[in-house]
Amino acid sequence: MAGVESDSAQIEVLRVFADAAGRFGKPVGVVRRRYVEHIDPHALAARVDGAETAIVGDPDARAAELRSYTATADLSFSAAAVLGAAWWLNVGSSPVTPVSRLVSPAGPAEVSVEDAQTWARVHPDWVRDITLHQFGSTDEIGTVDTADFADGLHLIWAFDDETRGAVRARMFAPAYGLAEDEANGAAAAALTAELSADLDMVQGQGSRLRTTWGSDGWVSVGGTVVEDRIVVL
Repeated sequence: MAGVESDSAQIEVLRVFADAAGRFGKPVGVVRRRYVEHIDPHALAARVDGAETAIVGDPDARAAELRSYTATADLSFSAAAVLGAAWWLNVGSSPVTPVSRLVSPAGPAEVSVEDAQTWARVHPDWVRDITLHQFGSTDEIGTVDTADFADGLHLIWAFDDETRGAVRARMFAPAYGLAEDEANGAAAAALTAELSADLDMVQGQGSRLRTTWGSDGWVSVGGTVVEDRIVVL
């Protein structure tokens, strides 16, 4: 494994899908590819304490390549990584390098930052192997133990208010080395496609994810991105 020390790079850790007060959200570390080309990406993810790491290429014609990793897995698609990279390139990086498209191995996502929300238009076919489990009430969601899911990828969910698409959910991702995933936008997209409905989801401890369902089969996933910390390499 290559060493993870470098004098020329830092990972900016964001929290994607924060609530209205800037709390919660999924940690995502973002770094430009040119600074870490010779570093093992899984080592980078481990360095940021379990956060996903989004490695972005230099934008060209408002598009950039994106690769995302956990400490143990390569991710063909991660909504959190797409939103985190989109916000960082368009708003948080220095210098700002605007993009409207991020291309991950699963496919190209159209991205935008509108007011306090970052959005990505994604296809449900990019989401694989997530099992959806509907529960009868939101009270049941909090009683589930992480030990109940020893492998695979699982979203448990229940309607809080079906008429307005309000959902309470939790995500278990032992396949990615995470007993529980605080906020998983890919799972939110999968549920949106399953229900063919817009959703306002509270996931994990209190992360907030919003989705809109398109009649063409595409899903827009949105949320608030906030800065968390910097990890110097």
